[in-house]
Formats: sequence, C-alpha cells, structure tokens
Amino acid sequence: IARCLGSTRSPRSWRTFWFDSYKICSGALVSHAFNIVVSVGIGHLSTNADQCAIYAIAFFYEACGVPFVHLLQYGIIQYALKMAAMSSMTDIAIDDDVDNDSRRRGR
Repeated sequence: IARCLGSTRSPRSWRTFWFDSYKICSGALVSHAFNIVVSVGIGHLSTNADQCAIYAIAFFYEACGVPFVHLLQYGIIQYALKMAAMSSMTDIAIDDDVDNDSRRRGR
C-alpha cells in the first residue's frame, strides 16, 4: 500500500509487522479485559446498571477516542510543518527515520 501511495520508505520486515500486530492485539485484549472488569464492577455497585450498556458505552468511547487522537496528532504535525516552512525550526518537522534512510542511501 505504501508503494501505491508514493512512499519512499522501504517495506517493513515480517518480524516488525508481527511485532506491531502483537502490540495492537495485546493492547486490545487488555482494554477488553478492563472494560469487562469495569462493567461487572459497576453492575455490582448499582442495582439499576446494565452491564452490556456500560460495556457498549466504553467500547464506543474507545472506538471514537483513538481516531480522534490520531486526528489531533495529524493536526499538530501539519501545524509543525507550516511553522517550519515559515521559520528556521526545521528540526521539529523532519522525520529522523526518513532523514537517516536518505543519508544511508547517499542522497
């Protein structure tokens, strides 16, 4: 996909791909377990609480929260790029990985 989008980075190794996938899946498992514990705990503390509804609200919050954080990060990065273009603060906007890759290739 990265090549289709015009990325100049080399593709990740399978080891890196599986490690990243493991991190995402283990994080989702911990989050799922935490949501279940909170739902059951609130269900025991309240007589009118619906555990499924509490879990659904927590899941919806997580599902919307992560993309929102990514959107905020994208906005901050775009702001840094604009500030770097208007001043001499290019260190903020330069990706070290891309910079190191281009140095290794001799560009």
